[in-house]
Amino acid sequence: MPYRSEAAFTRSLTTLLKYHETMIQRIETGTTGLGVPDMWTHSGVNELWIEVKNDRKQSVYARTFHVPWRKGQQAWHYLYHRHTKRFVLTIMAVSDGYVMIPLAKRYVGNKVPCDDCFIVTELHDCWGVIKHYMEEV
Repeated sequence: MPYRSEAAFTRSLTTLLKYHETMIQRIETGTTGLGVPDMWTHSGVNELWIEVKNDRKQSVYARTFHVPWRKGQQAWHYLYHRHTKRFVLTIMAVSDGYVMIPLAKRYVGNKVPCDDCFIVTELHDCWGVIKHYMEEV
């Protein structure tokens, strides 16, 4: 940490998920619909969609985070939650930790208050939040 790129962060996150015996399917291709998250994960009978972001300029100590969601991502995540009552978890690596956002509403200007986030400083600590949202129904 911090990661040079989103791809480098994704590799580390994938290693963490595999350590916890989680099946991972990367989804990011040019042929999927606008806004579809980066990966689908499955552990036992539980599953979770995860959107991966990397922003080395932000800090876990911020009061508001600017999440670099691309066009259509917030809408897809919000509609998924509205229809299934399950969350898409955005995990963003920042300069000194990780910000995790279970998206259940829309954020104007992609600005998310820290009160709507889970914040940890070590990658392995992300697992507790991931596991919680995998089990969320």
